[in-house]
Amino acid sequence: MCSSDLLMIWHGSANRTAFKLVISTYLQMFFQKLITLGSEIRSLMARIESRDQFSFGIFNSVLKERHPGTCEWLFENDYFKAWATEESKSPVLWLNGKHGAGKSFLCASAIDFIRGRPPSKRVAFQFLTKDQYIPRIQLLRNLAWQLLDCLVSKSAEMPPSLESFLQINKDDSGSLERLIHFVLQELPFTYIF
Repeated sequence: MCSSDLLMIWHGSANRTAFKLVISTYLQMFFQKLITLGSEIRSLMARIESRDQFSFGIFNSVLKERHPGTCEWLFENDYFKAWATEESKSPVLWLNGKHGAGKSFLCASAIDFIRGRPPSKRVAFQFLTKDQYIPRIQLLRNLAWQLLDCLVSKSAEMPPSLESFLQINKDDSGSLERLIHFVLQELPFTYIF
């Protein structure tokens, strides 16, 4: 049913109750289609089995502990401003420093800053520390899961380029790398921290 069908029913119907029933049925079909399409991507996300409470825990903890105004100098830095634009010539902004120097605070603040810019930017991240070893395969799963989550928020429809990954082996790093590559093709401007 399309909008012209609905207009014909509206104009041709003296019975508003019948029209409301048609609209209600149409909306139910529409939302069921969205749920079904989004569920394919969510099924792929479940198959990957990312359990990244570590990175999200650090991120949330740092944001709670951060004092007002902390890290704001970064957002005024010319290198950061150039990197954060869609016209950036360099996709990498390298941040290094000694243990305890505040890299996690800067990174969490940058993630929060980028996410808050209109229109909402897509971000995936992974915090790494000397105290918590994260195997490469888990790092790939975590990034793939977050990028798929970005894709769901962008579009409920499963892109044809990702259909072959519905049966992905979550323990195959090559498959996960290809999945990340294909998802990034669907999300051309995405920040990865």
